[in-house]
Amino acid sequence: GRPDSHIVVTGNPAFYSPTLEARSPKKNREKPRLIYLSQTEFDDSALAGNKKHNTNVVDITLSELARIATNGEADVCVRFHPHQDLDQIQVPSSLRISKNSVELDHELVHVDAVLTASSSAALQAISYDIPILQIGWSNRSDMFRFSDFGPSQFVCEPAEIVNCLRNLMSQSNYGASSFPDHRMCTATICGLVELLADGT
Repeated sequence: GRPDSHIVVTGNPAFYSPTLEARSPKKNREKPRLIYLSQTEFDDSALAGNKKHNTNVVDITLSELARIATNGEADVCVRFHPHQDLDQIQVPSSLRISKNSVELDHELVHVDAVLTASSSAALQAISYDIPILQIGWSNRSDMFRFSDFGPSQFVCEPAEIVNCLRNLMSQSNYGASSFPDHRMCTATICGLVELLADGT
């Protein structure tokens, strides 16, 4: 019963970009392209059950991605969260850093998959038919599963990243989002709110 002026929709902006409208999976590359959406993490992160790892999860992930890039198994880009203190993070020279001044859309259009623990930007990637590798060695990993929204594989250990990436890209439904209208996610939600407001 509230007027429109009292209703505010917050969160990420509408997931829509003409840049990605014609995007199709690049399955025929010589090597896949992966972007790591990094997040702030606890100093100790759960690897499995009650086991704790004594190294920051970001450092663990960057180390494995550097190995992957150095061995030529994948092209790797890293995008840090704006709240992360980069002065405290040593980034291997074999990894390219995506600057936050560059629109995420312009990075996503060039990748085959996204690696992250729980970044909401991964939902944006899924809405563009880009599959997710979900980090399993973070305390954030148990918040939810990206597989509920589209093609995603849970990666239990850092050493499994490459094999999980290859497996994900070989699936017949590679890049098939399960969003009802995946290029207009926010508009779909707003439409549902309007229906509820009208009592229909």
